[in-house]
Amino acid sequence: MALTQATIVQRLRALQTATDVNERSQMTPPRNQAERQASKRRQDAVMEAEEAMHDVRQALWLSPAPDPQQGMARLKLWMDSLTEAGSFAWLAVKMAAIPPAVDTVADRSAASRDRCIADARLDAIHVPALDMLDRMISPIVRYTADPATLDAQRGPTLWRIAAPLWKQNFLKAAAGVMRSSVKYAKAMAKQEARRALASKRGDDVKARETASMDAYACSELAHLLADYAGVMCSLLLDLTMPPSAAAMPNSRRALTVSPAAAQLTSALVESQLLRAVARAILRCPEPNPDDRRERFYCRERVGEVQSAANSFVAGLQGAWMALPHAGPSAATLAAALTHPDLLAFQEAMLERLCVHGGVALERGRDREGQGAGEGGEEGEEKGRWWLPPMEAKVGHVIGSRTKDEWRAPYTYGWLEQVHCAVVNCLYHALYATWGPPGSRRPPPPPLLLQHEPRALEALLRLHRGQGLDGAYTPQPTWVLFAQPGLDGLMTGTSSAESASWGLALNALAVEAELAGQWSRPDESLIGGVSAAEAQLLAGTSGALNALVRMTMDPSCTPEQLGASDREELQEQLVRANLAASLDVAMRQAFTAADRAATTPTPELQRMASAVAQVPMQVGQVLGLKVLPPAARIGDGGGLVTLAKRATMLTQRLQELEAAGTAAASRQEKELLAGVVHSMLPAVPKCLKLIEQAKLEEELFETPILDPEVGAFFSCSMCLLVTQAASRAALLRRVGGQAATWLLWAAATALLNVSSASHKATDGPGVARVLACQPHRLLAAGCKLLCDTIATPSSPNTGVGATGDASQLPAMLATMVVEAVARLAAHPQLCESVRTWLAPPEGGASADAATADPAAAVAERGCLEPLIRALVSPRLQTSAFNSAGAALLPLLRAATDAEAFPGVARTLATNLESGMALTVRVGDGAEEFPVPGSGGLEGHIARERARRAGSEPGQDAPLPDVAALVAAPLPPPLAVPLAEAALRELRVCAYPGCLSYGGRSEAGLTLKLCARCKCVRYCGAACQTAHWKAGHKEECQAAAAAAGAPPA
Repeated sequence: MALTQATIVQRLRALQTATDVNERSQMTPPRNQAERQASKRRQDAVMEAEEAMHDVRQALWLSPAPDPQQGMARLKLWMDSLTEAGSFAWLAVKMAAIPPAVDTVADRSAASRDRCIADARLDAIHVPALDMLDRMISPIVRYTADPATLDAQRGPTLWRIAAPLWKQNFLKAAAGVMRSSVKYAKAMAKQEARRALASKRGDDVKARETASMDAYACSELAHLLADYAGVMCSLLLDLTMPPSAAAMPNSRRALTVSPAAAQLTSALVESQLLRAVARAILRCPEPNPDDRRERFYCRERVGEVQSAANSFVAGLQGAWMALPHAGPSAATLAAALTHPDLLAFQEAMLERLCVHGGVALERGRDREGQGAGEGGEEGEEKGRWWLPPMEAKVGHVIGSRTKDEWRAPYTYGWLEQVHCAVVNCLYHALYATWGPPGSRRPPPPPLLLQHEPRALEALLRLHRGQGLDGAYTPQPTWVLFAQPGLDGLMTGTSSAESASWGLALNALAVEAELAGQWSRPDESLIGGVSAAEAQLLAGTSGALNALVRMTMDPSCTPEQLGASDREELQEQLVRANLAASLDVAMRQAFTAADRAATTPTPELQRMASAVAQVPMQVGQVLGLKVLPPAARIGDGGGLVTLAKRATMLTQRLQELEAAGTAAASRQEKELLAGVVHSMLPAVPKCLKLIEQAKLEEELFETPILDPEVGAFFSCSMCLLVTQAASRAALLRRVGGQAATWLLWAAATALLNVSSASHKATDGPGVARVLACQPHRLLAAGCKLLCDTIATPSSPNTGVGATGDASQLPAMLATMVVEAVARLAAHPQLCESVRTWLAPPEGGASADAATADPAAAVAERGCLEPLIRALVSPRLQTSAFNSAGAALLPLLRAATDAEAFPGVARTLATNLESGMALTVRVGDGAEEFPVPGSGGLEGHIARERARRAGSEPGQDAPLPDVAALVAAPLPPPLAVPLAEAALRELRVCAYPGCLSYGGRSEAGLTLKLCARCKCVRYCGAACQTAHWKAGHKEECQAAAAAAGAPPA
């Protein structure tokens, strides 16, 4: 038979009447058999009425509704029946009677008789009141928990049909009962109260068992009201969230808030229900699993408390999300959410997260007066929440989706959702904005800031399977990365350690994504920004951007980054393994790009797009001078990975250039654009990092960077810059931002070669300089000074930095001067440089004829026309025209073997005392030495006098610039492998290697070439391909040089 409203109302009234009658009789103990029988009949009537209501519950709620509409109809039927039966008014009377009775029981100064009477009163009303409250709330909780019910009309409909539940007086009464329940349970846990009630409760053993039941009832109520508060917060979110999905919590704009949302906010705040529930969860008496008298209720109590905490933090998440859309009510709601009781609860949940992750928190600055507020008892408010230490002691996660389970068979999914809510609440409490546009939020709570890096570390350990036993078993679902909390923390944090943990966490998620364990949603998780900005603020890019954002100011101090000094900052970043995360992030970006290029599925393309900017951002982080070099470099894996990719890109560009077809030309242009905008921005910063590491090594006498890693990176980047610069100049479609990256990368690469040649004192050092192919790099740099290259513009680096790049061409021209001078001043390189600077035809000295004929033909004059046509005119029209004048004597001396070394040494010596030219590019300033004055004054004066007295047409005409730019680069120098080999470096030697497996190149199984023992390979395929590509000849030569038998 279908239930009607009349039937339900009748049963409700019957239950209420039977309960009232039984309550009155319980206040007077039966005196004889007749009264005892009458009392039993009244109790039976209550039980019969409860069974009838159970049938109603079974029909309405325990049997699933076929669809959300039917569920809403059932909910309306139930709420209308409660209203008609007067159940809300009936319950209000019961709830109002509970706090006074509890106050009397807990009052030590009250007479024992009065306390026993009050306790009897509680026995009569407490359980019936809580049962009715459960009947009212549970259907709402069950209905809103179903995702199928979520639509645009759910909030307004629930507000209308369950109106009595949202009234301020009702909420205030429920909050009062919660506070009283905690107070009662705590009082009963004390021996003094049990003795006062001994005449009613019996001996202490029996009283302790009863006290355990009281504590269980307290935890049950906390769970129920946590669900209730969660429903209210969810309803508030439904009523305040704008209908457009594009308007996310970060969007700050004026909103029109509905009257229903305003009223609900007022009721939630004024009733103090959130505070009452938060305090109850933290203050429910701690059970003792080792006490046999408490064993029956111990696990049930723990289960209820942990379920209450899980439900409540999910509710708080909804309230925080609704806050930016609360309009005029935002200030009062924010005050409620940042009340010490609510913050204490968030701190406790963060501690529980850390326990689950196996991370210890500092206990030196424990909160004092946890949850202190109205009605608190001094001495009882201090200390930690007992649940996290209990979980740490038993060694596993306590609880599950089913509240009665002590140890869950699995925790993935549901526990991740709890931790997601904790992270989302942390983000909102620390960094989210609310209120009208232009308003400022208060400073973040210090203890939450203190827990931020530890929470992120715990999340990393949990996702790695290193957490408390049972955490995220059998494997995580990665739901955290489909929520805005983690990305939100990265947009606001000022802790370099937090950003480093966030980077490691996001890199782990990408690793799982590449392994097919999850897929990122096809939408931006951060609203209120453009799609391009959102890409920089999310995932791995978001964490990298956080590091750049907080350290872009060179004056930034360790204190501003969350450390007391530079040493502690380095310890934090090394512990967070920043260097390894940078390496992993790049390897993942390259893997994603290669997979998307090979198999362009929507999922792979989306993944590749999400990490497309990572190499450039890693380069930015590697160049952050504020961060200690040791923390950025680590074992050098990041530099090795970047250099390996540069080597592959160089070879690919050369292959496309050699193909010469229209299709190859199109591919070359696309690849070149990617190189210019993604790889080249990292070159200057990484080369600067290598120099900084060398300086600190000399200063502190502590090794930071493996010299072979530095040499490999320098060589690889010089070759990539050479190829990109020469082809970009020829293609003549270089915009202002691309010009900036090209000019900046070429200038720093030349500076690096210049510095390396200055420090090369042995054969291997010179061989490594020549392996950089400096003559080709100089030629490519000269080509970039042609008029077809656009005026460089300050690039948008994604961090809001600006800078003046207009001096980059002059800077590059001066770098040509310095590199030529220093190379020419080196005894073992002088003759080669003289060959490059000699006129292409005729004019050679007698000594030049003794040089290797093949080298003379290939290299002769490869730089002279480029310097005369492009470098000298550029310097003559700049503020550094003395540099151009200084270079001309060196050009003229190239035909004189005896004069050339002296002129070169003079120019190089002059550069040692040169001034500094500071150029701002993107997010920082770089200093580059340029020729000053001194020993060159005589050379410059003679050159100017010669030019002033020369006849018109006496100087050779300038070559055609277009022809020079179009001409191929000079052929590479032949550098013996045995001399330039990096024998200890762990990297696959095949230039076309596309393997980026593992967390670092050094972590791979690399096989040493058995013949030359100079190079390694990641597998047989790369070894075979390299052998065919030319390693065969150099391998045999290297083996012969080492005295080994050739293959």
